[in-house]
Amino acid sequence: SFILFDNDEHNQTDNQNHRSRLLEFEVDTDKMYANVTWEWIAPETFYSGWYGDCDLLPNNNRLGGFGTSWHPGTRIGARLVEVNYNGDIVWKMDFDKINTESFAVYRMERFHFAPIVSEPRLIDLGTNGSLVEWDVWYNFRSKTVFKGLYFITVDGDLVETGTIDFPKYWKPATKSFHLNESYSDIEEIALIVADEGGHLSNDSDIYSSTGRLLFKSESGLALVLGLSLGLGTSILTITVILTRLILNRKTLSLKREIV
Repeated sequence: SFILFDNDEHNQTDNQNHRSRLLEFEVDTDKMYANVTWEWIAPETFYSGWYGDCDLLPNNNRLGGFGTSWHPGTRIGARLVEVNYNGDIVWKMDFDKINTESFAVYRMERFHFAPIVSEPRLIDLGTNGSLVEWDVWYNFRSKTVFKGLYFITVDGDLVETGTIDFPKYWKPATKSFHLNESYSDIEEIALIVADEGGHLSNDSDIYSSTGRLLFKSESGLALVLGLSLGLGTSILTITVILTRLILNRKTLSLKREIV
C-alpha cells in the first residue's frame, strides 16, 4: 500500500474547485489497477498546490501537512493536522500571517522523546495458555535501525529482558510473552522499553498505552534517568541501571491490569 499527499493541482474534472487530500491506495500488480483504501478530503480552505506531506503514525492516525504560505479565504499560511481513521481532526497547528509575513512548511515529522508501545493484544492459545503481544516503535520515523532494551515484569518480578531492534521508517517491532499454566493466577504484567539513551516508553502518560493494560511510573524518574545516561552510554550500563530500578518497587512502579 502507498500513502501520499494529493494536492489536486491537476484536477481533470473541475479545475476551478481544488480540494487537496490525504490518500492511501493499494496496487494490484497482477490485475494492474489501484484501489483507494482511505482518503481525507480537506476543506477548501486547506487547499495546497504545493508543499504537501502525509505520514502514517504508530497510533494509526495520519499526519498531514498543507504547507503552502496561503490558503483560500484565510489569513493562514501552512496548516498541519493529525486526522484519525474516521476523518476527525484530533490535532492541528495553523501558521497565521503576521502583517505581510506568511509561513510555509515543506514537510514535517512527528517526534517522541521515548519509544512508543501499542496497546497489548491478549491471544488465547487454548490449552497452551495465552500470548501477550505489543508493537513497539522508535521515537521517530528514522532512516536508521536503532537498538534498545525491553523489560517484561509479571506481578512486579522481572521475568525477561533483552535487546530490541527498532526497524526503519516507523515499522513496528513485535514483542510477545507466553503465559503458560504457571502464570494462571497473575494480576499484573508490564512491558517497558528504553531507547539507546535510556529514555523509557512509560515516561509520559500522553504516549503510554491505555486500555486493557496500563503503565504507571514515578513522576519524573524516566526523564532524569534518560538525561543521566546520555546517548553515549553503552547498552550494558543501561541494562544494569534499569534492571535495578525495575526490581525496586519503591523506585519504579509498573502496573498492567488484564480484563
